[in-house]
Amino acid sequence: MRYSVAMTKPTDNKTPVTEHAYKNLDFLTSKDARPLRILSEYLYPKLQLEEQKVKDTIVIFGSARAPSPEDWVEKKDLVKILN
Repeated sequence: MRYSVAMTKPTDNKTPVTEHAYKNLDFLTSKDARPLRILSEYLYPKLQLEEQKVKDTIVIFGSARAPSPEDWVEKKDLVKILN
């Protein structure tokens, strides 16, 4: 990929000045910058926790979907039939 258009800002007609990559949204939203975005998803909350002086946390992994009441009734009926 090329980001040359967004990476330079001419200050005069002769010398282009290179823009910092972290200011280049075309680059930051590109496939090439995916590792940076993933890393930032770790570092940003880490910084927030440190600023709040949070030392310990508990992380629980699991499904975000709970069965509907109808599904529970069906499973309950199936258990009764099988027993």
